Order: sequence, then C-alpha cells, then structure tokens
Amino acid sequence: MSAWTGPDNFKTWYLLPRSTDFNINLLLDRRPNFRETANYIKSKRPKRRFYNTFSVQCIHHLLPNASDYLLGITQAQANEAMRLAFLNESVRRRFKTLVNRWRRSTFTRANDEDLITVERPVKEVTVYDWVERKTYHFEASTILRCITRRILNHDLLFIQPLEPANPYTNLPFTLGNMHSIIDQLRAHGLSHWALEALRSAQYDWATFKLVHEKALQLDALKKTFLEKTDEARDLIFDFIESEYSIYQKDCEYDVYRWALINAPTSPHIQTWYKLCYTYYYSAIIFKDIPIKAKIVYNNALNAARNAGCFMIPTYLSNRLTQQYASQVAE
Repeated sequence: MSAWTGPDNFKTWYLLPRSTDFNINLLLDRRPNFRETANYIKSKRPKRRFYNTFSVQCIHHLLPNASDYLLGITQAQANEAMRLAFLNESVRRRFKTLVNRWRRSTFTRANDEDLITVERPVKEVTVYDWVERKTYHFEASTILRCITRRILNHDLLFIQPLEPANPYTNLPFTLGNMHSIIDQLRAHGLSHWALEALRSAQYDWATFKLVHEKALQLDALKKTFLEKTDEARDLIFDFIESEYSIYQKDCEYDVYRWALINAPTSPHIQTWYKLCYTYYYSAIIFKDIPIKAKIVYNNALNAARNAGCFMIPTYLSNRLTQQYASQVAE
C-alpha cells in the first residue's frame, strides 16, 4: 500500500489554503460542491474517538468506504470546516463574477435598435449569446411579446406552444437566458403568467405543457374569439349550423354568413358568439367531468332559446336584402 502524500492530492472545489487539521480537510474534500459539502458537514456528529492501531496514512486508503465517525471528528472541527466552506464559496463567487464581467466586456453588440420600435431600447433587456460572444438588446415590451406569442401559439382552439427563441437567430433561449430575461422584465415591472409558469416548472418544457395545458387552451379560446378572423367566423358558423341541425330547425344560412361578417355586434349574433364560447369553455374547464360541462352548456342554451336564438330577427334579413338590391342596382 503506497503512502499518502497529503490532502492536496484530492481534486476538489476548495480553493483556499489547506488547514493543518486532517479531519477538517477531509470534511471539505469529500463532496464536489458547496451545497453537498455543507450538507455533509451538517450530517457529521461526534460519535466516538478513533482508537485503532492503523495510521492516518493507512486510513486514507480506506476512504470513502470506511465509516467517517472512526476518525473521531469533533464539533469544533465541523464548525471550522463549515466556516471555511462558506468563506471558500464567497471567494469562488467573487472570482466567477469577475471573470464573467471580463468575458462580457469582450462581447460585440449585435444590434443598437429594437426589433419592433426601431429605436434604441429605453427599458432595455440584454441577452448574452455565449457561443457567438454577442449581446442582443430589446425593449422590454418587445421581448415579452415575442416570447409570450411563441408560448401561446395556437391554431384556433388547437394549442401549438413553441419554445422561446431569439428572434434574431431563431435559436431557443438557454435556461440562463430565460432566467435572466424574466429577472430583467420583473425589474422593469413587467411579467406574464406564462413566463412565471415556465419558471415554476424550472424551464422544463414538457412539464410546463403538461401542467398548464388547460390554461393554454383557455388562452387559445379567448384569443380566437377576440381576433375574429375568417377561420374564427367559420368555427362559429359551423357551430350554428350544427345546433340548427341537432334541433331540426330551418336555418337561413346566407343570412348568418352575411351577418357574421357585416353585423357581428348585433344582439342576435352576439348571442351565438356567447353560446359558442360557453360550449368550448365548459368543455375545457370540465374536461374530466363531461356531465358537468353538458349541464353548464345546456343552461346557457336554454337561456339563448328563450331569447329566440333560432329566430333570425327581421332587421338582419332586411339589411341583407337591401345590400343585395343595391349591388344589383349598381
């Protein structure tokens, strides 16, 4: 068995000069980082003195398989090791900060103007690309909009979330980028539930989509009805057509197609908007309780039927007739 040449043979996170006490060095060298070292030191309790004929050099070769308490570690030694561990971690952090500042000073500025405002950012958010050694600068509201649009991406009611990416490179932001961006946005008084939810999921994309699926679907539903695109109008028209068919009602489909485009704010069309919204909203909220979703929708449908949702108002038919007449006259 070869002789032990000293604690400096260990590959360790500890940077400060060694203690003259072997047990203190042992406590500091047994783990690869500060957190694990601190937990390891806390777990040590004075149990019994080491009474054995083996020399310290021989005991070293039994580690880490030998029981730690055989070395007779005292509370005073554990306290001193903890003090040195905190001091060492403070030194490491300061060195890291100094090195990062120097490295950042060598970065080139990729842009001077914001992507959207085309002006120099006022509430600036800086993103560091450590691979390309460049910095990207955004107005806080711009980067917030870019990220949330990707996260909340959808096709009508079908959610299609995309990972946040740098709009200049289309490459996904790293975990460090995202953490820094959210902190900078908070400093400017800005935030968004999707960003906070992603942070609470520790930036794990699969976990975020699984846990917040319902919230993403509700956001897609809300935006679909607010945007009122051609696709959204088709969705509502299909819903109206389906309800008329289910209850075997005669429907003037031409009037509805015209009204959804030319009279979307009319009370009758708004009734159908609300009814359609309730149908999908209850289906999302009570996805796991379909009978509850059906009860909620039926209540809304009964109220709409009592208000005459299956009876097209005369003023809508007359407006359509007048428009056709004017087009023919032209």
